[in-house]
Amino acid sequence: MKTKKQQAIEVLVKYGLLIPMENQTLYHGRASAAGEKDWDVDPDFNNAGNATGNNNVGKIPALYTTVNPDYAQEYALREAKNKNGTSEVHVILPKRKGYYILNYTFKWSALSPQERKECSEALGYLTRENATKYAPVPFEA
Repeated sequence: MKTKKQQAIEVLVKYGLLIPMENQTLYHGRASAAGEKDWDVDPDFNNAGNATGNNNVGKIPALYTTVNPDYAQEYALREAKNKNGTSEVHVILPKRKGYYILNYTFKWSALSPQERKECSEALGYLTRENATKYAPVPFEA
């Protein structure tokens, strides 16, 4: 029997809001400075170059990736030019099940009223579950 969380995620996948990671090919564009051999994931990385844009608030080591190889290549070339280095694009093939990404092309307006209701209920459940699980003090949802 599936848990409520699994059922909620299945609804969001069914209607296209969530995409299972294992179904994706991701691309990571980067640049190495001249003479640089190794690279790591910088937890202080800020995608927009300022304190307000895509800031890694939790300082969690993460790779910025895209499903579009052209975006990764464009980023890598721009950074290589800035660093006077070489560009690289790495293909990432996620293998683990149970991880999802938001579909940025999802259209709420394309759903029927019943589908919207199902999605709203699924999102509501997941929001309540996380609020309860990660709340700084216990409370009743």
